[in-house]
Amino acid sequence: LIKIAIIIAAGFMDFAMNFMFNIVLKVPLFLDTTFMIAVLFIFGPVESFFAYIVNMLCTALRLYILYGSTEYIYLYSLSAITIILITWLSIKHFSLKYSQDLSVNKIFIRFLLTAIVAALACSVVSGFISYFTFQNNSDDWAFDKIIFSLSSVTGENMLKTFIIGRIPITVLDRIITTFAGYGVYLL
Repeated sequence: LIKIAIIIAAGFMDFAMNFMFNIVLKVPLFLDTTFMIAVLFIFGPVESFFAYIVNMLCTALRLYILYGSTEYIYLYSLSAITIILITWLSIKHFSLKYSQDLSVNKIFIRFLLTAIVAALACSVVSGFISYFTFQNNSDDWAFDKIIFSLSSVTGENMLKTFIIGRIPITVLDRIITTFAGYGVYLL
């Protein structure tokens, strides 16, 4: 019962962080997987995905209330699965969960590499989803403004724009949330 409560709370906290930074403060980062990553460290990948589902349901409810539609939003679960799998494989491969014998520098470099690999993979997955489901009604979001500003660099190729445009922001987002998730786990 405590495990279920932690998973549900993690999903709500990820939603709240995303809402605060993205919607209220207009920061062009997602910041919606910190507690999902913490749950990954504490319990494992299945529980982490359930925390993400709680977050996604809250997001879907918000979108439904605001716009009357949640079309395509669930496809972004593929991005969460990508993040969870890459991070989990890294935890298992590097034994990051039980890293008392590793130096702080080694842990930092391993997390940094994990975050960058997850960000690149997530950028490709989310870029494809955005490309195939894009509706020209999301240009009011700061993240989309950054992506569309790159369309001249990518030669107006929207698939490249959606993938390449995500990389800088997603790398920063993954670094912040991966380290923050590990920090929450350590608490």
